[in-house]
Amino acid sequence: MIITIIAAIVISVPLLIISLYMAFLGKNARKIIKKYSDKDSMYINDIKISFQSFDIEANRNTFEEHKTQPDYSFNDCDILMTSDRLIILIKTKIFSKNRLVVPAIITGIHSEVSPPGHSKMVKCLDIRDRDTGLEIDFMNSPHKNLITVRFLNIDDELKNSIKEVLQ
Repeated sequence: MIITIIAAIVISVPLLIISLYMAFLGKNARKIIKKYSDKDSMYINDIKISFQSFDIEANRNTFEEHKTQPDYSFNDCDILMTSDRLIILIKTKIFSKNRLVVPAIITGIHSEVSPPGHSKMVKCLDIRDRDTGLEIDFMNSPHKNLITVRFLNIDDELKNSIKEVLQ
């Protein structure tokens, strides 16, 4: 009987911690959505993305120090487009449910990132239209190399909308 109770506690505590952490990340993502949304914003669900030139192993210590940094290892997202920003709302599946994690905010090529070094906000350095999708290059202060996000299999209308926001 006592072993069963101890086993239940040992199993439930990590699950509770994960649930609370994911709730915290989701709450922060919703705050960012609310902060940057306006009546002209466009929200698009279920976009497939991939990140290139990003080595999660090389940046493992960075993530341990910065738990609220965007994690570029996921490939499902929603996007929020405002007049001057593209917000990538990265999603992960936890307990069979899609959950938002820390978003990445990309500003236009000609805009200033404010505040400088803001870890969630990055400046678009280049944008390329490819047959398979759209590629955007940016740098994030905790990482030393250029990161490319590739939007996979999106239609021309969405490509043009993203390019308009970031150029």
